[in-house]
Amino acid sequence: MNILKLAGSGFLMGLADLIPGISGGTVAFILGIWERLILSISMLGNPFWQQAHRKNCINALKFLLPLISGSALAIFLFTKAVDGLLNSPFERVCLYNAFMGLILASCVLCLRSLKTWSLSNAFLFCVSIMAAFFVTNTRPSGSLYDIPIELLSIENMNHTISNIDFEKKMMTDVRETTLQALMNKEILKSSDVVFDKNGSQHKLSTLALKKQKFAIDPWIVFCGGAAICAMLLPGISGSYLLVILGMYADVIGNTADWIGALKSGRFDQDSFFFLMQFALGIVLGAFIFSKVIAHIFKRFHDKAMACLAGFVLGSLKAVWPFWTYAWILDPLKLERGARLIPKTAL
Repeated sequence: MNILKLAGSGFLMGLADLIPGISGGTVAFILGIWERLILSISMLGNPFWQQAHRKNCINALKFLLPLISGSALAIFLFTKAVDGLLNSPFERVCLYNAFMGLILASCVLCLRSLKTWSLSNAFLFCVSIMAAFFVTNTRPSGSLYDIPIELLSIENMNHTISNIDFEKKMMTDVRETTLQALMNKEILKSSDVVFDKNGSQHKLSTLALKKQKFAIDPWIVFCGGAAICAMLLPGISGSYLLVILGMYADVIGNTADWIGALKSGRFDQDSFFFLMQFALGIVLGAFIFSKVIAHIFKRFHDKAMACLAGFVLGSLKAVWPFWTYAWILDPLKLERGARLIPKTAL
């Protein structure tokens, strides 16, 4: 595969990462480069200074760098364009229809590539369908709160927004981790008051968790590893998994806090340390996951392909285009205005 084709493949993977419910791994799977992607990442875990591994590492870099460059370019150029498509009911349906067709076709091609269609392969295929369906239907747990809309400077908005109660003047169903992220972004203060589902008042200072100090938190590292594994695994979105794990708001909030501090000439060491732990999980997860998957493919190729096809098929709910949609406001991205999402995600 030449550099331009690899960069083009990376470009398509980057576009997919911009679309909720779709991972770059799914597109790599559709393009037929997923196995090589996993093998290349696993090769980078080998000692570069050893002559036996140096050539493999160089070949892996030659494959990965154009992919990464293409993905970064797509994200840089098309974030606003994809955002516009996702917030137009007609264009959104067309976009997800296209991806659903591609994914179904890739599943068929994948199953046709199996050398043998045994009972065990069929069993693994069915189990992986059910596992992916369960993951994509899981909703995050945790307490929900209502925020007075004046704290978020919300006014003159459309009365059809599903998560705004204009009679009570509240933004509804905000998770505790999102409250912490809003504090990190300095949208809310610790003295602000929110309301639980029983109508009781709570100061944020009594609810919000403190930022992680200088001690390694295994949960943050694990969530980073889980996110990159989901991104590499066809059929599962890394950002969606972070939502399920309750870590999405923390990552968004700490990233915003760190970037905001840099813009104002400060260095937020707490947010930086949080992000470094998360990045450590990403690096460890990528290397460990890729080596495990590469070993499985080497020994049990047909069974692994049956599982992957099942994962992709079982997660089709995430790209089903014909849901009934609703408008909401994302408290972490208020500057973007109302967002269009399926009512099943509410």
